[in-house]
Amino acid sequence: MSIFENAPRSARAYAKTDVMLMGIDSVSLRSIMENHAETAVLLLHQMLKVSTNRLQNTNNFVADIVRWGDEARERAIRDKVTGIYNRRYYDEVIHEEFQAAQNNGKPLSIVMVDLDRFREINDIHGHQAGDSVIKKAARIFQLALRETDILVRYGGDEFAFLMPTTDLEEAFNITERIRQIIAGSEILFDSSKPALRISVSIGIAGYPQNSTNLIELCRMADQALYRAKENGRNKVICF
Repeated sequence: MSIFENAPRSARAYAKTDVMLMGIDSVSLRSIMENHAETAVLLLHQMLKVSTNRLQNTNNFVADIVRWGDEARERAIRDKVTGIYNRRYYDEVIHEEFQAAQNNGKPLSIVMVDLDRFREINDIHGHQAGDSVIKKAARIFQLALRETDILVRYGGDEFAFLMPTTDLEEAFNITERIRQIIAGSEILFDSSKPALRISVSIGIAGYPQNSTNLIELCRMADQALYRAKENGRNKVICF
């Protein structure tokens, strides 16, 4: 291969038993290839076979690298408790979704969700109960949201929804339905203990209705969530 490619030698062979080594220079090899067709065919066939095996091994290696990279990325952007996206992914994708909304002239709703009195659940019933509540809420969110919506565990007991092509009214209707489902749910974390009842507070801000600035829009969603909590919790409030 080095002779044909006019490149430095890139491989080395070691003999495990006694052998006879036949050396041939590039000029002699080219002469054989030009003047002895049958030998040339056999030689080229062997070289093609070796090259094919090399390419196959390289392709397999590249495929493994791609798969390992994809798996590593999935682990990096998924929440360990619920399996949904985490804050790292949210920080990446929110800029993409906001840019897409601007480019396409479509609305975008940012929704912040907080589990009400979650700290009390952890303090009274323990972290196992807290994890059960987090998982149950995440599952309800997954089932109630649309395929185009992006669900994120923002941190602790806080979640976020990114709702592309969705104005404030539609976002309110969807999240109000989610609030009702959560409020009507029971969470059994221990068969020997009573089931837990929970609720959520939700704040929404929308592009372009509330703001055309992403940072300001996120701040507005947070403020709407704060108002929902301050006004008795278990509410959905649009900025």
